[in-house]
Amino acid sequence: MRATLKQPVLFPQTYGWYITAAAADTLLTAIILTLGGIEVNAVAAGVINHYGLLGMLLFKFATVYTVLLICEYIGRHRVATAQRLGMWAVIISLVPVAVGVHELVRFGPEHGLFDLAGHLGSAVLNPFR
Repeated sequence: MRATLKQPVLFPQTYGWYITAAAADTLLTAIILTLGGIEVNAVAAGVINHYGLLGMLLFKFATVYTVLLICEYIGRHRVATAQRLGMWAVIISLVPVAVGVHELVRFGPEHGLFDLAGHLGSAVLNPFR
């Protein structure tokens, strides 16, 4: 059977979780950088240093797209292997999200991110400045 663009994706639920985790990672990274934090992933830090946050967004899009293509390609030949790869992509993508949330809870109040009621403060966070 030959793969074409007309065939549905193999793991739409896994892909949804993966894309959500990647988007959350990107958003948290932008917020943390805006608050004066640093990117600890050396490759991503290099992209950000050279191309800014827009470069970071394009880099994240490219990595997500590549993982999805690899899962689809492998999945057409070895479904179980591709399913495990997709699951691991989700798990690995959730690690920086968990770390980012932890850092925001830990250091966010120092930077005016949360007001006393525990809601987002009045500071406007613009990741594109």
